[in-house]
Order: sequence, then structure tokens, then C-alpha cells
Amino acid sequence: MPEPETDQQLTPSAESKLAEYVRTGDRRIRNEVVDEHHWLAVSIVRRLRQGSVPFEDLVQVAMLGILKAAERFDPSFGVAFKSYAAVTARGEVRRHFRDSGWAVHVPRRLQDLRYEVRAATDVLTDRLHRSPTAAEVAEYLYVDVDLVIDALCADSNYRSRSLDERIGDNRTIGEVVGNEDPSYDLCDSSDAFDTMVDRLPERFAQILRMRYLEGRKQREIAAELGVSQVHVSRLLEQAHRRLRLALEAADGRDQVSASA
Repeated sequence: MPEPETDQQLTPSAESKLAEYVRTGDRRIRNEVVDEHHWLAVSIVRRLRQGSVPFEDLVQVAMLGILKAAERFDPSFGVAFKSYAAVTARGEVRRHFRDSGWAVHVPRRLQDLRYEVRAATDVLTDRLHRSPTAAEVAEYLYVDVDLVIDALCADSNYRSRSLDERIGDNRTIGEVVGNEDPSYDLCDSSDAFDTMVDRLPERFAQILRMRYLEGRKQREIAAELGVSQVHVSRLLEQAHRRLRLALEAADGRDQVSASA
């Protein structure tokens, strides 16, 4: 007496449903197969998930891969749809990470090489019983060592760091990045100094530049100019007086312009 058919035997397989979809073009059949493989998308994302991308967003990316697999699947291949869909969905998730997850632009070759370097590092670590050098990884992959170093550096560019993240001295990254570089003020001061000094007689301008821009001592200036250090001191005093008068005159012109 034949055994009664089970529910599993009565349920059409994904392969037979997709064969029907190829024959009829009924998208409801295709969509049913895709929905039935939602569990596969979840399983793939759990294994591949990285960074702060929301889990459900990645599941939708994997589901898109399963949809593409359902569209491309040919029952005559003799391959289980589950296996074909898994490969397609994994590729879709990895492509999403490669194209959308980087904090800065990284060349495609380095993005792909990043995975190869990781795999090679695991193999060489087991073989050498220590972490391999970049040169050893490069030799294993038959690539230039500079490419391996660039790929390793690319890993640090995958995710951006929060401006609220605290660093060693208990300041946030935003506080450090947001601070003005004091060099900006120095540049402004240097430009203003040059502007005012250019208005002085050449002798005074030369001594002021040697003293304050080049950082020379009075005795060095005296030796350069062939005069006594006392004479240099007097010239500096006169230059300071003239420079002060020039600054006061410039400040007075600015105030008049502001009130006009």
C-alpha cells in the first residue's frame, strides 16, 4: 500500500515554480518564491553584516539579490535555486558594502583586494604561526607590496568616526577638528607685518625682518651689516618707533572708514 503524500511532497519546489514563471510570466509566482526565501536573506546578512548599516536595510539588499536570482534562474541548469540565490544575494550585499559603505572614495581594485588580503593573512598566520608581514602577503597574492599596504590602509577608511567620540585627553574629535590652527593667526600676522614693514625705509625694514622673521640675534645682525651691536640696538629702537607710528596711522584710517 503506497504511503500517503506528505505536505512537503504536495508543495511545489522553488525550481518547479520558477519553471512555471518562465512559461507563464506570472510575477505572482516569482514573488512567492522570493518571499519564501526571506529566511535565506536574513541568514546571509547575519554572516556578512559589518559596520553600522541597519540590519533590515541589509536584508532588503539581500532580498534584491534573491529577486535578481529568481529573474535569471534557468531550471535547466540542474542547480538548486537556494544555492544560486545564496551566491547572488551574497554578491549583492558585498557590492553594497563596496559601493555605499565607505567613508571616503577608495578605488575598486583596493576594495576587492581588501578581502583577498584578509584571506591571505588568515592562511599565512596558520602556516607561519605568526602574523605575516605585508611583503609576505604580497608574495602570496602575487601583487606589489605597496598595493597590500594600500589595501590595509583602506580598511581604516571604511567607517568614519563620530565627532562625539572621545580621544586620549578627554576631548571629542569634533573639539579637536573644530579648533582653529594657530598657524592661521601666524600667517595673518606675518602678512600684516610685511605690509607695515614695506612702508619703512629699507634699512629699518631689513633689520626688522632679520630680527623677527629670521630670528637673528643683535650681534648676528651687526656682523652681517658690518656695524656695532650698539648701533643695531639704536636702529631697532628707531624702527620700532616708526613701525608704531605707521600702525597707529593705519588704525586711524580703518576707524574713519568704518564710521563713514
